Amino acid sequence: MVDPAPGQPATGLNYSTIQLGQERVPLHEASAVFETPDANGRTPIVIIPTRPLRLRLDLLGGALALLVLAILIVGFGGNFLLAVIAFVAAVVLAGFGGLSAFMVRVPEGTTALLVQAGRHRGTLGPGGHIVMPWVAVSHIITRRQIPFELPRAEALTADNVRARIDMLVTFNIADPGRFVYAIAAPDFDLVLQAAGYDGVRTLFRTLTWTGVLELDEEQSEALRSRIEGHVRPFGVEISHLSITYARPHDSLLAAEEAR
Repeated sequence: MVDPAPGQPATGLNYSTIQLGQERVPLHEASAVFETPDANGRTPIVIIPTRPLRLRLDLLGGALALLVLAILIVGFGGNFLLAVIAFVAAVVLAGFGGLSAFMVRVPEGTTALLVQAGRHRGTLGPGGHIVMPWVAVSHIITRRQIPFELPRAEALTADNVRARIDMLVTFNIADPGRFVYAIAAPDFDLVLQAAGYDGVRTLFRTLTWTGVLELDEEQSEALRSRIEGHVRPFGVEISHLSITYARPHDSLLAAEEAR
């Protein structure tokens, strides 16, 4: 770890890139998307289905094409057996396409939110479910533990020495409904970063610079609790906080060693 480069701000919070994302994909693709990072390397924590009523338009389109093929075969005096096969295949595809409107498969480790006529109608856990077609899936939210690297924060200690700290928090979305209806995932990213800085600033004001070098579990837990207080209104719990680096600037330490 080195001191900031010349011209770089030495105070406050240097926001990192957004780590949390949400995607819009068809419902049947949700499981694969949760396991695949996007172009920016982010794994989505919320998915908004693009077709919440679940009709498989690809299957219905295939059924329509086969039906047209069967009509053309009969109309042009073609093989009658081939026309029957095309017609039966069209009926089967149409059946699967319509049946999909009743089926909801929720990926492992997630929760699906249901809405009807704009009103919240409950949640579904992982697995397959039968849901009436007029009840839509509005969101799918991960329930797994989510690691989040807070950007380096700098703040003044009780003896007015500027110190720096790096932290990794692990959180989970305890109330999916409150989370998605209150905030978008990228916006929560910024809220969590700001909450981390507020917690650091408050903690450092109770410590001398030597105390920063000797942070213990009790102070780490107090910091975790303070950060959680900021994000709890969004249905989020901070389950763990790990301090990976905490010390004053190298220049101060070097001066103390020389003295």
